Amino acid sequence: MDKNNKQPKRSKKRSHNKLLPKTVQKEVMNGIRVSNIPIQYTIEQFVDYFRHCGIAKKKTPTQYDAYFCNENENDKTKEGILYFLHEESVQKAIEYYDNSQIEPKCFIQIEGIFSQPENSNPNEKKYDQTREDEWDDNKLVHVVIKNMFDLKEPKDLQFFNELKEDVEEEVKAKCGSVEKVTVFNTNPEGIVIIKFKDHNAAEQCIALMNGRWFDKHQLSCDYYDGYTNYKVEETEEQKRERIARWEEYLGGSDD
Repeated sequence: MDKNNKQPKRSKKRSHNKLLPKTVQKEVMNGIRVSNIPIQYTIEQFVDYFRHCGIAKKKTPTQYDAYFCNENENDKTKEGILYFLHEESVQKAIEYYDNSQIEPKCFIQIEGIFSQPENSNPNEKKYDQTREDEWDDNKLVHVVIKNMFDLKEPKDLQFFNELKEDVEEEVKAKCGSVEKVTVFNTNPEGIVIIKFKDHNAAEQCIALMNGRWFDKHQLSCDYYDGYTNYKVEETEEQKRERIARWEEYLGGSDD
């Protein structure tokens, strides 16, 4: 596999003087203020850029606790505010993404901010992210790789067995101990899920695999979200089509 890793540029470790000493904090510092964001950026793009820092806080199942402000029409930039579930995510964001290029020649600056006061309205139900939180930090040991194969191209069982062995061998050697590799050979997204023994190995796998090319397909790799079901049941018609493609590939069709 040719490495074509497109991880955000990491700056050198910086002093954390942007974070106030914990001894004087009366509130939780779980937010970041990001300046110099391209004016055309969406909330989804903004949140996704920091996805490796931890779980972004949500107001509803589909609405993140994030917003834009202070648009500058002259240089086509704006500021963005994003809150995480945990304080540790703020430190990661500053350490790894401060002064990084969110787009070519567009460097962002990040500072930590305190959380907003909780809504005291007793009739307003707070969105519960407990299930997502269960997959955070050291519990993030499952990694999803997409585009490992294309079902439109003829494949037999041996291909999938060899794919599983090759993936397991490489990530064991380069990332760390593996508990299980699962190939979802009926999923049109070409899904492979790897369960590692610890979070660090999973993180190394994402850095290794995301953006790489394999068999003319560019891979995407990220943590498993904890709830998506990648198992796809093959219909009888799809099964017949798959067998027909394979027989045609072998030159053994009886047309």
